[in-house]
Amino acid sequence: MWRIGGVILFLVFTVNIWASPNVPKPQLSITYVVYDNTPYWNLARQVAIDSARDLGVSFAMEFIDPAEDDAVRRAVMRVLNRLCKVDHTIHYIVLPGYKFGADDIFKKGQDLGVRFFFYSSSPAEAKKMRSGSWSNVIGALVPNDEQAGYQLAKSLILEARQRKIYKPDETPHIIGFGSWKRDNVNTDRYAGLLRAAREEGAVIDQYFMTRWDAQLAVKQAKRALKMYPNSKIFWTAADHLSLALVRDLSTELRESVVGGIDWLPEAVTTVEEGNSLAVTVGGHVFDLGWITTIIYDYHHGVDFADLAPDYIFKSKMHPLTLESVHALQKTFPNFNFSKLNFKSYSRYINHTSNYQFDLIK
Repeated sequence: MWRIGGVILFLVFTVNIWASPNVPKPQLSITYVVYDNTPYWNLARQVAIDSARDLGVSFAMEFIDPAEDDAVRRAVMRVLNRLCKVDHTIHYIVLPGYKFGADDIFKKGQDLGVRFFFYSSSPAEAKKMRSGSWSNVIGALVPNDEQAGYQLAKSLILEARQRKIYKPDETPHIIGFGSWKRDNVNTDRYAGLLRAAREEGAVIDQYFMTRWDAQLAVKQAKRALKMYPNSKIFWTAADHLSLALVRDLSTELRESVVGGIDWLPEAVTTVEEGNSLAVTVGGHVFDLGWITTIIYDYHHGVDFADLAPDYIFKSKMHPLTLESVHALQKTFPNFNFSKLNFKSYSRYINHTSNYQFDLIK
């Protein structure tokens, strides 16, 4: 995507199918409605591109601003307004879940023969979308953000105790960094943090809203270090926030543990160094690739009702620490995620009965 004079130029990429007699050329196109403002989404978009190229799918990207009200619905309407019902292509739109009404986009999509698949929504939202009267909403893949926030907090508390930052009889103190209040991801991950703190008898001294702004998080952390000297655990809702903290406050956080969510390659390699960045939780960064694979198979007649109750898949997420990071190294030497070939995960291509989307065995 280029921005010229305030105008966004929409790019459509078309890639020919791998030349193989066993893999017929699919007449389908996927538009990914994606966010455009964090390192996580840079990686997630690249995963989507890699998966579409691996599977020979025509694809396009439509970018949205998560801070803009009703941004998802309006982005989808822009896509639908560009489509033509008689172009002999079956279009799929992959979009994040959201709280606003969606009947108008489903109706317009149904008139055009467009099918929808959701990601990054809460399980309740995904089930609501699927349980409606629209047959063109074919499924969803949802991360368990509450569990991710919980895993991160539990892992950080354990790391702090193992490093003797807190004695067994001392109360762990936590500083949290989220995005903004109306963000579903923030709400769910914060709920996981609260659950872990209750179980461990930990105290959350402050929870900051960063708007995903890493430099704002650094400023907030500097203030927290002065206000809460007993806080030695820094929980962040995203890896780019935790990376900014350990980069800009390396001296101040030397006797602390920091963690985030996303599995950004830089975060994984930093965890491997064994310093203050102690945990990254993730796996969901591959979700758009898994969705591409599911849609590709579905388009070729391989339904997934047998694998996903209510047609809703659950994303696999894991915490990586210094002890466990080597499991990911086995799958991705040097954490080069581009080595993943999505053709090897297709049920249609490989004639398999299940999906193996969990990258850590």
